[in-house]
Amino acid sequence: MEPHLVTTPLLSSVLHNPIATRLSVLPDRRAQATVAEAFPRLADEPFLFHIARRWYKNFLEVLAIWEYLHRLGDPPHLVLVGAPDASMHNWLQQPPHLAPWLHVLEAASDDLVVALYNRAAALLYPSHAEGFGWPILEALACGCPLLTTARAPMTEVGGEAASYIPPMPAPPAPLEPHDQRALALQECR
Repeated sequence: MEPHLVTTPLLSSVLHNPIATRLSVLPDRRAQATVAEAFPRLADEPFLFHIARRWYKNFLEVLAIWEYLHRLGDPPHLVLVGAPDASMHNWLQQPPHLAPWLHVLEAASDDLVVALYNRAAALLYPSHAEGFGWPILEALACGCPLLTTARAPMTEVGGEAASYIPPMPAPPAPLEPHDQRALALQECR
């Protein structure tokens, strides 16, 4: 921020965001038991993990990468935590043969999320944009390998510990309800 100030401060400090102590590497048995309780089929199976609630977290790219891995053979399961949007619901209707490998939860307890980070083969997180990138930091705190987008702030949070993929073009943002009302009012004029 200093480059944007009119004068240089006499003293300046960086305060790093803290990470919750619950986000850590768990004993294997504990993580496995927690995941198996929610997803019995995943007790000993490899899986990719994605956690998100907003469109810009890029559900569709996660699904495209995962579908590609299925075409290569020996596919991993995919665990999605977050409320799927309309485009994801549409996609899920297309490849029914992938359904046995897909596990979706709209919400998960903190304990389950930590266990998923611990057991996942990787967090697949090709986000279009982030304010900070908490899932990236959470995955790293739990020892979870990470594949994310090669743009800031993902690169700043993931540093050398993450693997990166090129950013995909972002689709237009879905309209929020107040934006839709504004468009309807304009059309009435």
